[in-house]
Amino acid sequence: MKLATGLILVPALVMGLAACDVKQTEEGKLPDVDVEGGQAPNYDVDAGDVDVGSEKKEMTVPTIDADTPAQDEAEEKAGKD
Repeated sequence: MKLATGLILVPALVMGLAACDVKQTEEGKLPDVDVEGGQAPNYDVDAGDVDVGSEKKEMTVPTIDADTPAQDEAEEKAGKD
């Protein structure tokens, strides 16, 4: 439902914007702002302790036999000879 709505609204918006002719008639200007004083807030943070260590472990890793297409072709040629 959202997709159908988007497919209808997006082209309608694009056509609506394409039909408009916009010309700037006057330059814009930012307002004058005076800033005085102020102070950033202070925080008292107590961070937790982190203990980092290491431990040696042995793991059994499965063996994977993967042939590339080039290896398959080479095996087929070797079998035919």
